[in-house]
Amino acid sequence: MADYSLRFDDPALQARFLSELARKGVPHHISGTGAAECSASEWGGVNGVAHTIRDSCFPWYFSWFDPESAAQDFLARLRQSELPFQLEHHKDRVVFLLAREYETQYHALLAD
Repeated sequence: MADYSLRFDDPALQARFLSELARKGVPHHISGTGAAECSASEWGGVNGVAHTIRDSCFPWYFSWFDPESAAQDFLARLRQSELPFQLEHHKDRVVFLLAREYETQYHALLAD
């Protein structure tokens, strides 16, 4: 079983991610869900490529929630807003890639 797993929710970002992993020869394998999976020793290379994909979206920061129901609530609020975001599926959680310039507005969504 892989130590790490990452899949971008956006199909175009995921395609770019997988293409760049292959182009750079970064060790990984593709799971049945299409996620890039790797061992702990390979994670630095996989995550480095993921950072280049993330950086192409906007200046960003991560956010995640426990329990999963809180993540789903925030996702529903994000989808109703016009705020930019990307969603990543990691092995153990959903991770939100959020635009740094809208941090105050994201916090306001949580306060509603």
